[in-house]
Parts: sequence; structure tokens; C-alpha cells
Amino acid sequence: MAGLVFIGINGRVLALDKSTGKEVWRTDLPGLDFVNVVVEDGNVFASSRGEILCLRPEDGGIRWHNKLERLGCGFVTIAGGGQNTVASAGAVGAA
Repeated sequence: MAGLVFIGINGRVLALDKSTGKEVWRTDLPGLDFVNVVVEDGNVFASSRGEILCLRPEDGGIRWHNKLERLGCGFVTIAGGGQNTVASAGAVGAA
């Protein structure tokens, strides 16, 4: 995991090799929306369309998935490890 950087984009999470930029793995999430990503305690947490997933950093496999039922499909803020990440409406669809 130390040699990877994790990117959330267009309904996907990608792991890239830090030294080469080469894609190591890709995991599709629900929908094609903004993806929020946080890495903590050996897990990659990603949210999209009001759902949250916990991914394995080595291969992008899904450890668990919570649909956060009855909460809508808006942005999910993930906080962990002293890092807070909040998406704003202006970030959606921005190029």
C-alpha cells in the first residue's frame, strides 16, 4: 500500500503506482458520480451516490458495502486519521 496513491473519479476508485503513475487496479462503484476516498488503518473507504464501501488497498476488492438506506444519494463525508474530506456541489461535473 505504501507505493500506491488512490484516486476517486467518475464512479470509480483507482490505485496508481506512485513512482510510475501506472494503474494497478480499478473498482467500479454505484453510479457515475463524484467519489470521495479516504485511506485509514489499511483500508480504502470510498463513497459514491450516498453509499460507502471499504476496499482492500492491494487489489480493490470490496471488504464491505453499506447502502446507507433511507438517507438519500447525496454526498457522503468520510473522516478518519485526522483527515476530513468534504465534497462541494461545485466539484461535481467540473472539468
